[in-house]
Amino acid sequence: MSYEKNLILSIENIGLLGYKNNELDKYFESETEEIGDQRVSRELLQIIFKVFGKIANIQYQFGDTSASIRFDVNSKEATAKALAAFESKPLILGKKVAILNLITGQKEQLIYAHINKGQTARKEKYTKKRGARQLKNKE
Repeated sequence: MSYEKNLILSIENIGLLGYKNNELDKYFESETEEIGDQRVSRELLQIIFKVFGKIANIQYQFGDTSASIRFDVNSKEATAKALAAFESKPLILGKKVAILNLITGQKEQLIYAHINKGQTARKEKYTKKRGARQLKNKE
């Protein structure tokens, strides 16, 4: 399996701002407009990282303390730009300093294998003949 390397960023140590007893607090309001004071969501991650390049996928669910961002194959320098940008000024997510890492090697291969498996299954599901062959055989 071939794939474009160095396109996936891992984000660890995401703060759980806007949660009570491991549940989403519907009435949460951030203290300021700063990104670090906002409840972390896929949309917030999209806003933060789209300046570095086109995003292909964001893996994150409310309440998780980690996420991964896969950039588009046409945005090869995006991961390096993001890592460099947050090296001097740390990224604050949910009032905690987030840890960014480039995903490489075996972990990267596993992610792409999972993506490829999902794409293959989806393609098979939507390209079935729905019994057309069976109808021809009956005639």
